[in-house]
Amino acid sequence: MTKYQDELQSRHNNVFFASADWANGWRAFIDGALEQGFLNAQNLLNELRQEDKARQSGARSIL
Repeated sequence: MTKYQDELQSRHNNVFFASADWANGWRAFIDGALEQGFLNAQNLLNELRQEDKARQSGARSIL
């Protein structure tokens, strides 16, 4: 399982996978599922913020 851990935790296009089965800390427990869900939500939020900043800076340069 550890051989493919990074691949299992990685994003696949617009799909983020979260599972207790490949969590870092509490593998196979509900805490691991919460950990993975939190990390994916945090990554998605950071990405959306970066896109928003890029869009806003692009709009300012046009004006």
